[in-house]
Formats: sequence, structure tokens, C-alpha cells
Amino acid sequence: MRFLPPLKNFAKKHALRIACAAAVVVIAGTGALAYAVGYDRGAGDISLSPANIVNADSTGQITLDDPGETTDFGSFWQVWNILNKNFVPSSNTVSATTSNEARVAGAIEGMVASYGDPYTVFIPKEQAADFKQEVNGEFEGIGAALQVYDGALFISGTVAKSPAEAAGLKMGDRILAVDDKPVEGQTLDDVVNSIRGAAGTTVKLAIVANGAKTESDVSVTRGTVVIPTTATQVVTAAKNVVAAVAAKAASAAGGIDTALGLKKAQEVADSQFFVLALSTFAKSSTDAFVSDLNRYAKSGTPYLIIDLRNNPGGYLDTAVDLASYFLPKGDLVVTEKTGADQVATQHASLGYPLLDTAASSTRRIVVLVNRNSASASEILAGALQDHGVAKVVGETSFGKGSVQTLVDVGDLGTLKVTIARWYTPSGKNISHEGITPDVAVNVNDPKYASSTDPYMDAAMETLLDDSLWQK
Repeated sequence: MRFLPPLKNFAKKHALRIACAAAVVVIAGTGALAYAVGYDRGAGDISLSPANIVNADSTGQITLDDPGETTDFGSFWQVWNILNKNFVPSSNTVSATTSNEARVAGAIEGMVASYGDPYTVFIPKEQAADFKQEVNGEFEGIGAALQVYDGALFISGTVAKSPAEAAGLKMGDRILAVDDKPVEGQTLDDVVNSIRGAAGTTVKLAIVANGAKTESDVSVTRGTVVIPTTATQVVTAAKNVVAAVAAKAASAAGGIDTALGLKKAQEVADSQFFVLALSTFAKSSTDAFVSDLNRYAKSGTPYLIIDLRNNPGGYLDTAVDLASYFLPKGDLVVTEKTGADQVATQHASLGYPLLDTAASSTRRIVVLVNRNSASASEILAGALQDHGVAKVVGETSFGKGSVQTLVDVGDLGTLKVTIARWYTPSGKNISHEGITPDVAVNVNDPKYASSTDPYMDAAMETLLDDSLWQK
């Protein structure tokens, strides 16, 4: 039996994955799907006009929404009938997977895949319910993120105040069995589905705790888990940030001015930074974000860091809502172009008056992004950048600038379909370009050799660099 390598190595190697795992993987493995395909708008935005579709299978013709358009389904029904009459299953269990419902679902999946758009997918009903729970911000289960490492299954994180946390499960614990059924040979989705369940029910996990050598059983009572979408902290500058800013101030004075450098170093050392990390743009995100923004407003510091690293996005409306706390009413947040004719719809700020406008001249905001910041994250970052409200620091973002909607397809599942593309207020195509940072971070720069978080250090340096904020 192989055991987990030292926890610090596991955490370091998988830091980017772990950062967002608690918000996604815990819900029946849909996290990978959610990140890969994104999700940006609620269901019900498409008129299906089902009365215009007539399935005339006896003639092999189907009439589409456009009265002048038809398509020949003869080949489809030919294959259907051939399989019906000739296919011999390898076992009795195979017949269950080739029911009429399964074949129709498979045909839909194939048709959707033919569009070649990674964000347009058909989600079978089992996964669709989990996906919808994810974007709503809560689900029923134990609240533990799972990850396969070196062929074994480990807990890569737990949601705060979740049943998993209450049961003592921690990152690095290896799962061997669920309700006495070994996980070896099962897919990750199969294991997660067996762990999930209705609130109030119990699941037994056989684990090897991180650092232990023997197996133990842990019983966890499932509950309703609320995905934490925000986290805040007030921090001071690291020593290397203090030194860098002080040296730059002295240099800018026309040479190495020791006295000026020492004075600046003291100012920097006394500075405080309010960090507001947002992990997703779920329905529950707005209330959490506003609560934390109130804390920032009362903190007394002019420095705000909005950390969107590894944030895969979420609802368009949530992004517009959050931008509205920083932009005057009527300022453009994002332009949405739909259909073959690229019909433009502009989404403007609602101008929520939470922050003190009198303090706007001294307030400085940095938005942190990396290559995993996508979708609604890019809308918020792009809007604040284009309007000059914030500096974007980090890496060029993911570039996921398309809009999807969810449409239930009978009892078979849910279609997630791309219906529009996004553009920043300055007209940048997010899909093609992503968001380019004002200050790019190179983690291999020698100045970050002793840094525990080069991105955060760069954010602080940016906030303290007066030359970047001159108007």
C-alpha cells in the first residue's frame, strides 16, 4: 500500500487546484466540468417553441422551427432499427444501458458535440442536478473536496463548518473505502456520488489519516453545505515589500536617499491591506461580498485587494451586481453580443452607494488574477480596469468570454448552450484576449525568491507605488 508523501509537498504541488477545490469537487465531481465549460446565466432564456417541432419518424423527416427548413432523419432511424433488431448485448446488464431513453440522450450528446464548442454541452440528469447546486452555492453532502494523486484518492480540502470538518477530516487523508466498498477500481464520480447524499443520513469512510500508517473508520452525518464564496483578512506588508518600496522611493528622489528610504519604509510597514478573496460568482456570492465590503469600508485602510485567482466565474448578473459597488450608475460593465447578427446588449452599473464617495480620491484597489481566472471574474476585472477604478495584477486571465444558459431537456438532462459573447467596456473580446494585467507577475523573478506569495506582494507594491496612481 502506498501512502501520501509529506503533506507540505502535496499542498505545494497542488496549490492551484486546492485553492478552488472546496467550492467545486465536493458536488459529485461536477467541479471539473463546471470549470471546463463555465456557467454564466440562469435557465429560461431560450424559447424552445416545441409546437413547431414535429417528429415524423414514419417518413424520416423532421420539421424545424423554420418552416422552410427540414432535415433527413432517415439514416438515424435506419441505425436505430438495425440496433433494435440485431445488436446482441454482452450481458444482461447491457440492455439497461441501451434503453430508448439512453439512446436519445446519447444522440443528443453527439449532436451537441458536433458544434465543437467546449462550453456547449449536454449534462445528463444525474450530473445536471449537481451542477445547478454548485452555481446556487449550496448542496447536500459532507463538504469534502477529493483529488486523485498518484493513483490514490485523497481529501484535498474541506468546506468551513461542514460535516467533513466537524468529523475531523483533513487535507491529505487518504480514502480507502466508502460504506465498506473499496474505492480502488471506481471512477472519481462514482466515489463522490456514493459519498454524497441527503442531509441527515450517514456515510462511513475508511481512511488513512495524513501522517498515519493504519486505517480507521470515520462516520460522517451529511448535511446542507453552504459553499463559502468569500474570505477576508487584513494584512501588513511583508519585509521584502517594505524593502522594495523604500528602495524605489529613495531611487526616485534622484539617488539612494537613505533618510527618505527609511521614512518610506516606516510608512509601508505601518500600512494595512484589506484582502477580499472571491472563489466563485454563485447566487450566494453577492450577499457575502457586500458583507465583506462593509467590513472594508469600516477598516480605515484605503487599500483593497480583490483576489480573483482561480475563480472560474459564474453568473453574469452577479458580476454586474458586484461591479455596481465600484462604478457610478450607468457606467458600462460589459457588452453582450448575441446571435449571428451580433446584436449588442449593454449591461450598466446600478450604482450601489455602499462605499464612501468622499474617500474615492484616496482609495486604491487592485484586482488579482491568474491564468485560472475566468468568465465572470474577467467581467469584473475588465470593467474596473477599463474605468480606471482598479489596477489588475497577476497573469493574463483564462479568456472565457462567452455566455451560457441552462435549458432542461425533458427528463433526460440539461443543455448548456453558448448564446452570446462578452466584451469589456473598451471593446476587448474576452474570449480572444482575456484580461491583460496592468502589472504582470513573474514568479521566477529573483526579487520573489523569499516570497510566500509573489502575487500578493506585487499587489501590495502596486498599491504603494504613487507613480501608478497619478491622474
